[in-house]
Amino acid sequence: MQLAISAGTDIFIYDHAANLEQTFLVGVWAERVAFHPSQPVLAAAVKDGSLRFWNLTSGAETCRFAAHLKGANSLAFQPGGELLGTTGNDIISHLWDISSALAGGCEVREAGALIGASYTASDLLFSPDGRQFALVDVRDIRLRESATRKLIATLYGDQPIFDLAIGPDGRWLAATHDSATLTLWDLAAQPQPVSTSLHAEAASARAYLWRADFSPAGDKLAAG
Repeated sequence: MQLAISAGTDIFIYDHAANLEQTFLVGVWAERVAFHPSQPVLAAAVKDGSLRFWNLTSGAETCRFAAHLKGANSLAFQPGGELLGTTGNDIISHLWDISSALAGGCEVREAGALIGASYTASDLLFSPDGRQFALVDVRDIRLRESATRKLIATLYGDQPIFDLAIGPDGRWLAATHDSATLTLWDLAAQPQPVSTSLHAEAASARAYLWRADFSPAGDKLAAG
């Protein structure tokens, strides 16, 4: 298992089990990094708006292309698929067909474009089965089908969202906010998902929760 850490203009890659640094990539101011779920590929959403891919076996950069005019904010691989979702500091979020990049090429094509209500989108993620994705639109979350982009539901909120996390069974969706607050959505509730607000203990009432993630078993949720 590997761990990737973006720090300034470097990305450090560690052997998770041995806690040993394996390699590092320089000159990359990455807002987010992500491992492909089944192939030795690391992707980065870069501050200059580009998306970059590396082969982790050779350490070589295999693909780079411009995705967002004013900087890329986040990226997410579709589990078991060949789609990559990205958001940035522009009004359009994208789905990309990255089959070429996974094969070592760089003939990436756009598979979908989604226009939001604001000129920035903080996050996008896929469900564990890859059939749906969630896209932040300022305070709200749009749930869509991955294949058709059809809108499934809109989750309405009252605070800006910085990050999304989904449990391994696909039932629980978490969104982070300021004021040390998270919103936890039960996607299994029908016909409309329902939410619960969680308030973390913090030294300041204005503390921002920038990131969240579930444990592999799905019984714990961490936020920072």
